[in-house]
Amino acid sequence: MTTQLYAAGGGTVTVRNPNANGFEQVVATTGANWRALDGTLRQHYVAVKYRWNLKWTGLTSTEYSALLAELERVVPMTFKPPDTATTYTVLRVGDVQKSSDGYSYNVSAVLEQV
Repeated sequence: MTTQLYAAGGGTVTVRNPNANGFEQVVATTGANWRALDGTLRQHYVAVKYRWNLKWTGLTSTEYSALLAELERVVPMTFKPPDTATTYTVLRVGDVQKSSDGYSYNVSAVLEQV
């Protein structure tokens, strides 16, 4: 399987799958919870969205350059996770963390569904 990450409406860019231990999908509920005067929990939600915490290690310089170019975009992107055929429109949230040991590269990023 491969991961696709590219600007929405643009050409497909295929990048290596994130590490198995660096692929975390979070279900994020958009809404609010509150307690009524009698202590009952009430919930109002608008939507359920997904967030992915992704980590790649041991990237070659070519893989690193291609991945970083996509992650540095500040536009809605299309993301096809490696574990599904579904594609999502996402934005990168937070900072991209990157490091190198001189031989390979490591990258971490968080993507959130629009």
